[in-house]
Amino acid sequence: MDDQKVTVFLGARSGSTRCKGKNFRPFTTDGKSLISLKIEQIIKIDVASEIIFSSNCENSLSQVLPYSKFDRRIKIIKRNHDLCKSDTPVEDFIKHVGSVSSSTNVMWVHATSPFIDENIYKKALNEYLNNNKFDSMFSVNKLQNFIWDQDKLSIINNDGKWVNTQSLKPLYEINHGFYLLKKDKLLKGHRIGQLPSLFICHGNQCIDIDTEDDFQYAQFLQKSIEASQSKNI
Repeated sequence: MDDQKVTVFLGARSGSTRCKGKNFRPFTTDGKSLISLKIEQIIKIDVASEIIFSSNCENSLSQVLPYSKFDRRIKIIKRNHDLCKSDTPVEDFIKHVGSVSSSTNVMWVHATSPFIDENIYKKALNEYLNNNKFDSMFSVNKLQNFIWDQDKLSIINNDGKWVNTQSLKPLYEINHGFYLLKKDKLLKGHRIGQLPSLFICHGNQCIDIDTEDDFQYAQFLQKSIEASQSKNI
């Protein structure tokens, strides 16, 4: 059925200033990049009828090309440079994601969330495709700490009372691991619907690589996981 078809969208642009070359430089023990690792994760999503990779970065494009030769679902789009500038309106890029996707549903993933893998994607897709109570889903980190608002000069999630941490109203940080919604929402410049479901991440899944420190920490964890797995073989 068309309403069950899913496009997985992965994008990467050149010119990261906070962590240079983060998408295509070696990340794993055997030298795979974040882009290669993410491609290897999403090609394991059986329900994906289409996989779109959109980028203006030649290094990233060249890394994805070999995968497209054995998986026909992968379509490579060389993105217009106007959509890759630091001052490009986010809404314009959201519409781009919708315009290049041919399926009713779009799962928009990011290479900078290396510990959100195919098992997480499959679980999220199963919940999304088999539940009509919500129109979208996105990954979040649950925050249940005392959060201060400097403008209001108050803690925003304790109703003005000092309580045990577990009694605080939880807040949810969007971690950009994935967004899952209808294509028509994206075409209108939205990446969250009106009735979203929150997919709560845990542990390493919460990591989003934005800075050099983030990269180094995530790489340390990745190599530690690989070393542990090799010992158990």
